Amino acid sequence: MALPSKQEFEALLSSLNNVAKDYSDSNDLDSHLRRMEISAQAKRLVRALTAPEQMPIQHGINMAELVAIHTFMKLKVLEAIPQTGSISLEDLSRVTRAQDSLLERMARPLVATGFLDQVQPSPDGSSGDSGYKYKHTKFSLAYTIPSNQQQETKPGHLFTALYNQYLKLMLKFADSYLPFVAALARNQNQSQNQPSSSHSFSHSSSFSSSSNPSSSSTSSFSFFSSSFPPGSSSSLARGAREPQDPFHNPFTFAYGQYGRATAREVMGQDPERLETFQRGMKGLDVMVPCVGHFDFGVLAASEEEEEEVVELVDVGGGHGAVLKQILDAHPQLNPERIVLQDYREDVVELARAGQRNGTGLPRGVRVMVHDVMGQSVRGAKAYFMRMIFRHLCDDVATQMLSRLGEAMSHDSRVLVCELVLPQRVGEADLGAAVLDQWVMSIGGKERTEEGFRKIFEGAGLELVKVWRVPGVTGACVEGRLQGGRGGRQH
Repeated sequence: MALPSKQEFEALLSSLNNVAKDYSDSNDLDSHLRRMEISAQAKRLVRALTAPEQMPIQHGINMAELVAIHTFMKLKVLEAIPQTGSISLEDLSRVTRAQDSLLERMARPLVATGFLDQVQPSPDGSSGDSGYKYKHTKFSLAYTIPSNQQQETKPGHLFTALYNQYLKLMLKFADSYLPFVAALARNQNQSQNQPSSSHSFSHSSSFSSSSNPSSSSTSSFSFFSSSFPPGSSSSLARGAREPQDPFHNPFTFAYGQYGRATAREVMGQDPERLETFQRGMKGLDVMVPCVGHFDFGVLAASEEEEEEVVELVDVGGGHGAVLKQILDAHPQLNPERIVLQDYREDVVELARAGQRNGTGLPRGVRVMVHDVMGQSVRGAKAYFMRMIFRHLCDDVATQMLSRLGEAMSHDSRVLVCELVLPQRVGEADLGAAVLDQWVMSIGGKERTEEGFRKIFEGAGLELVKVWRVPGVTGACVEGRLQGGRGGRQH
């Protein structure tokens, strides 16, 4: 049935009432989980009351809301609305210098969805106002980014990153990117079967690829326009695959550098674009806790172990902020047996500067420039990586783990802190599902436990356990060399 029966409706309402009794506005984990369950039950009720023919309108409202929010953020409309109080349409137009009619039309879906509020003037006209006024809700206020708060990461930064670095790129995923990849695959097959064929594929016309790194020829003609011939949906589906690596993905395709640069290299060509991405990712840090899952204290070397034994190597650890949290939470670890690695010399120098001035890692920690695709520290008790594998496709992730395995001893651990998606995403995991879509645009991937098992086993490692923090999708995945669990036990 399209709609629930009265009995089904009453059962749903009763379920909502039951969980609502446990509501709490406290900030502790248990209260958070209760609120998530209340939200999930409420959404089940709303979905049950929504007829299938209403769903396209709901999706249309979602689209209109995204466009309107992005427009208001670009025009600094949200900053023009007082943080307390309200503002008339006329005054909003005057402050922003945007046409009043445009602002009014863009504001409609935002008011309808509850993102923005619209206040009715006094019924008796005592306020002297002749029209509605706009005021902030908790959502729109969180999206304001005043000039004096540019360094503070806010929800608005994450929205901007998702809109610019994900939505814009993936809107044409099925219409342009997949046909492009399928055309490349057909050309390669033709070249292998008919090496002298005059019909070989070339980067010309709609598939042009300039040698200039900043060229956007592919972007302007192929990605942001429907330049590909309409092919059979079934034939496209047969060849459809997820992006394969950092060079070949929707991001590099959109900016005309498919196969010639990584997504991060393309971002680096535009400092503002790179900063938007980094701010957005920083806003997601809370989804992958640094501590509270695996007990890093068990890595502390015993008196019987050799002096040169390394307790923990933080691979790709940046300037050491995460490693510092681990050391602060586990004082039994010896800083002189800890190593921080990053491939960027400037970032490593920041870590060293923090050691010198006492604001960063303890002085005993060894800080070194190192390529994440190799490992010179051999036989460490654990190799730790956080929020690295989400940027890698399966093949590259397996290769990295395989290289790491070459440096591991029989009782070494590899500890990977990432989101670990459930097989069925629920209310508490919505953000993780969105992030998986986002990193797909740059050739990355979020994984389930089975997904991690696949890349671990492909690298000759055994997935030992997934250590979790209650209430969050982020976890710590522990692996060891296959058949190598006869050493230190946790």
